[in-house]
Amino acid sequence: MRQQYQLPCIPVNQFFCFTPTNLTGSLVSMKKYGERVRAARNHARLTQPQLSEKLGGKITQQGISYLEGGDAYGSEFTVQIANICNVDPTWLATGKGEMINRTTPEETKDILEAIKQNPELIRLLKVAAPLTGYQMDVAVQTSIALAKQQDSTPDKNGTQ
Repeated sequence: MRQQYQLPCIPVNQFFCFTPTNLTGSLVSMKKYGERVRAARNHARLTQPQLSEKLGGKITQQGISYLEGGDAYGSEFTVQIANICNVDPTWLATGKGEMINRTTPEETKDILEAIKQNPELIRLLKVAAPLTGYQMDVAVQTSIALAKQQDSTPDKNGTQ
């Protein structure tokens, strides 16, 4: 009988999961998930019970304690924890990138409102969701170039 192997999975949200095949680097060399959760919680100056409360009780204080002290590879609430603690969700899930989320909650609200009002942005996000980090970088650079080109293109009156 053929033995089946299951790769370790680091959930990012309910739809996406990082595995060693789509991570750059080794799982062994990364800081543990629990250490990142603790660092994020400390960054937000929250106690474990406070974080549990902000999560609406979806994870108990004991559950947060387990995540921080155990050998957990992730949680289905990683993105929510990251948003509450104002850290980057990718960093929290994988240890890659910077811990601090550079956008303020107000900027995040403005961005979400702009997305809600523009169906093309929603379509773009759906298409971009499965892209790798490199592919996303290429897409961002292409978008920047297109925006610059549009800014320098004269309108129908001949003005820029």
